[in-house]
Amino acid sequence: MTDEAGLVKVKAFNRKSAIPLVMSGLGEVGAAVARLLVKNNAELTTRLGTHLYLARVGARRAHAKSGLDEALRTHDVFAPVQHPRADILLELMGGTDTAYELTRQAFAAGKSVVTANKALVAERGEELLQMAHAQGVHYLYEAAVAGGIPIIKALREGLIANRIHRITGIINGTCNYILSHMHASSFADALKQAQDLGYAERDPSFDIDGTDSAHKITILASLAFDMPLAYARTQKIGIEHLQSQDLHYADQLGYVIKHLAVAEVRPDQSLSIRVHPALVAKASPLAQVMGVTNALMVESEPLGRTFFSGPGAGGEATASAVLADVADIVTGRELPRLRRQRKMSFTALEDLESEFYLHINAPEKQGVMAQLTSILSDEGISIEALHQQEHAMEDKSAVPIIILTHKTAHRNITRAIAKIEHSEASLSEVVHLPVFAA
Repeated sequence: MTDEAGLVKVKAFNRKSAIPLVMSGLGEVGAAVARLLVKNNAELTTRLGTHLYLARVGARRAHAKSGLDEALRTHDVFAPVQHPRADILLELMGGTDTAYELTRQAFAAGKSVVTANKALVAERGEELLQMAHAQGVHYLYEAAVAGGIPIIKALREGLIANRIHRITGIINGTCNYILSHMHASSFADALKQAQDLGYAERDPSFDIDGTDSAHKITILASLAFDMPLAYARTQKIGIEHLQSQDLHYADQLGYVIKHLAVAEVRPDQSLSIRVHPALVAKASPLAQVMGVTNALMVESEPLGRTFFSGPGAGGEATASAVLADVADIVTGRELPRLRRQRKMSFTALEDLESEFYLHINAPEKQGVMAQLTSILSDEGISIEALHQQEHAMEDKSAVPIIILTHKTAHRNITRAIAKIEHSEASLSEVVHLPVFAA
């Protein structure tokens, strides 16, 4: 339901002196929402002109730190949808199947939904947005990306007069923590530190293989480029193959290694959405982002480059974003519709051009360097810098060779690496990373 200007025309919200909210999910985020509604109740009431409170919570387990009255909790996560007086459901469950059905039922019951569920939005959000529009209700998901950084509001509102060319983000705190601490430890040790501190899940697969960041950059690309959610076209490479020595070598060259999420319009107007580790120059603001902090750099016209940084994860940061979306609904804001007019073609990762970092563990024998340079030359790859490091600690027979190339297509690097790995010039897999052009 939209007007001629393309704004979502939602059903009029009944501004009562007290507004009940219902919620499904009582993990870290749900518990933080419950606490925040109590702790900052006076500020919220003053700013919104109404009192917000939880009237029903569907969660299979209690949360010791939520402060929630257990009388409000039901084991049935679908029960909150049936609450007769609540018009807003907070979907804070995670996952896709049950959360999808819950959201669908909420829309059918005339309820708006606020979610922090990045996987659901990225993978099935397109159809859910259409359902919400048909019912005249909101489907808001500020909390699904970058926690406490209001990047979705910035794209929808603050940058609405700008043409966005590229978004580059560090949007997974687990990966950033690991890469920030691998200088002093191995990948496995840094991951264990993150798990011990609660920054990483017991099964960190979705973080370290790039899935979490891929969900988030898919959502941001849709907003930035007025296009349908395209998770299936988002390409991802994780960080699990990186070694601490690569961080040291990058440091010597004037770079840090970061796990980047990028969405950009290419010169031919095709779109690239991708997640991968890359070398970032130390002078870049992205290089200064450490630990579990998230950051996003948006390049647009006419504004230029804007930089957003803040807590990207954790219950409190995400709860803050959840309640910001609730405030938009309660105050009756008409949010810009996702027009999705743009028909995009996509550039494959193999066709992208970049400078590259190569780490080759070569045998110490005559002719190896000539063989390497010959292979690279055959693939049209020119060398910008070449460094022979000290012997690798674990293998005295291996000589680490670090090469920085001039700009070349990813497919050229892939072909060259296949040749190197099948030659006598390499004793192991070749590490290769693009150099991010800031």
